[in-house]
Amino acid sequence: MTPQLWIAAVAVACGAAAGPAAPATAQERPLVGVTIETPETVLDKVLPITGQAAVATAATRVRVTVTPIGLPNQCGGARDATGPVGGDGRYDVEIEVRCNGRHRIEAVAEGGVPATATREVGVAEPPPPPAPPRSEHGAAGTKMVWAPATDPDAAGWILIVDGVPKALELGVLAEDVPDDGFTHIYSLVQQRWGAGGPGSEPVASPPSTNKTAVYYDDRPGGPGPVSVPEPPARADPPSAAPGPAAGPPASSSTAPATTGSRPVPTRGVGAPSATLPEGYQEDLPYGVPDDAFVPGSEPRRTPGSGDEESAAGTSPARALVRTSEEQAPGLVAPFALGLMLATVAVHIGWYLRRSRPSGPQQVKPG
Repeated sequence: MTPQLWIAAVAVACGAAAGPAAPATAQERPLVGVTIETPETVLDKVLPITGQAAVATAATRVRVTVTPIGLPNQCGGARDATGPVGGDGRYDVEIEVRCNGRHRIEAVAEGGVPATATREVGVAEPPPPPAPPRSEHGAAGTKMVWAPATDPDAAGWILIVDGVPKALELGVLAEDVPDDGFTHIYSLVQQRWGAGGPGSEPVASPPSTNKTAVYYDDRPGGPGPVSVPEPPARADPPSAAPGPAAGPPASSSTAPATTGSRPVPTRGVGAPSATLPEGYQEDLPYGVPDDAFVPGSEPRRTPGSGDEESAAGTSPARALVRTSEEQAPGLVAPFALGLMLATVAVHIGWYLRRSRPSGPQQVKPG
């Protein structure tokens, strides 16, 4: 057999021996090393670290180490954990970090041929809602105060006053309540630095529950607690149902009826109460209006009063209308009629005199 045939036979034999030894899943696993499948940005401080170990490594476990990058000392140092490699070559490990920011992940396959992989990720977990602010009264008035942050990666506060946000430094833990007598609504938002570490775009918590506060001054001679007036309740207008017939007739000097917060003046006997349109004023410039006259009724007379008071009414306006003929106001009409008849008689006599012939005339027979 030639040397070429010997080489071919050895190659075929080696291929047949190696073929059955490879499992069916070998083509889906990496040929060498170990992988890390954690995303580049994680929104949770508990990092889910997963990946695969290659068949060639024959690894039985993977040791994972997470190290902060450029974070302050309060964030701590490296943390590690070990997880087993399953039959499909996968591993799954969780490691909790203390701060948001950049971290380096290192995975090392153990139990067979050593293999290592590394990856950098950013952590940006929002903080939970902080405790709501509370009001404190002191010699300088009222303040809204809140507890300091305990997170090592805390970056500041956002105070929301009546719906308007206001950014505050981390060390600010109080805010004055305005001295205006109004109720103000406060809520608080905590901030942490983001995935880039200190100085990066912060992430904010949901707002706390709302708290209300009113200015209070307990200094000697101060106003003390300030009460907030409630808006007047708007009542429905009363119905126009007729009232009882008994009782003395109403006069214009009676206090006006009220509907809600707006007074409605009365208009005398028989006039129903009604709600005036907004902006309409019925008061006369010289006083209270006269009582309305009801058809079919006699003018109201006050015992002991004369014709003048009956004609002018009982309102204060009666003093503005007077007549000089107090004893016999009925003589004016007859006097005017006689004067007119005399004038007519004078004109008729003058006409007859003008139409009379100037001399005697004879009528000749025709």
